[in-house]
Amino acid sequence: MRKYLIALAMLLVASGPAATAMVTDTNPAVLNGANIQATRTLTISAPGSVLDVILELDFAKCNDRANTTGCTSDDGRSPFFYEIVFSLESPDGTVVEAIPESTWKNGTSPNFSGIITLDDSAAQLVNFNLNRPVAGTYRPMNPFTVFDGETAAGDWTLTALDRWSGEPLVYRSSTLTVVTAPSVVPIPAALPLFASALVGYGFVARRKHKAQAA
Repeated sequence: MRKYLIALAMLLVASGPAATAMVTDTNPAVLNGANIQATRTLTISAPGSVLDVILELDFAKCNDRANTTGCTSDDGRSPFFYEIVFSLESPDGTVVEAIPESTWKNGTSPNFSGIITLDDSAAQLVNFNLNRPVAGTYRPMNPFTVFDGETAAGDWTLTALDRWSGEPLVYRSSTLTVVTAPSVVPIPAALPLFASALVGYGFVARRKHKAQAA
C-alpha cells in the first residue's frame, strides 16, 4: 500500500517543458571617458529557475571618432581593446563580468565593429585572439553557470563600460536569452484518486492495529 501511495504522489506533479525567454535592447550609447558606463535593464518574464544564459552584444571599439552607429574614422592608432568591459547582473543580484578589463590587449588598427555572442557551450573563450575582438560565438571570460538555479523572472542589468578616455566604446544593442527549468505543476485529475487512497490506507492501518491488539 505504501508503494501505491508513493506512485500516486508522483502522479500529482508533472514537469512542464523548459521555457526560453528573450529580450532585446536597442538603445545605443557612445562611451568615451574614464569609467564612463551605460546600463540597460533587460526584463525577463518567464517563470522558473535559470538553466542557461546567452548574451549577444553588438558594439564597436574605435581609435578616433564615433557616433551611435559605430566608428566614423580610423586614425591608424590602437583602439585599446583592453578598455572594454561588459557585465551582467541577475534579478537575484549575482554579477558576472563576462568581458572584464584586459580581456584583450591594446590591439592595433583597424577598429572593431561586430556582434559577439557569449554562450557557455561555445568551443572557445572570447579572447582566443588576444590582440583584438573577433565577431562570433564564444564562452564568456567568467561563466554564466553561476546564474543556474536562480530566479529567472525580473530585471537583468547589463553594464557596458569604457575604462579610459580617447578611444570610444560604442554600444549598439544586446539580446539576452534565458532558458528556464521545467516547472512542477499539480495534475488535478489525480487529486481525487490520491485522496481516496489515503482514506483506504488509513482504514487498512486501523484494521491491522486492531488485529494486532486482539
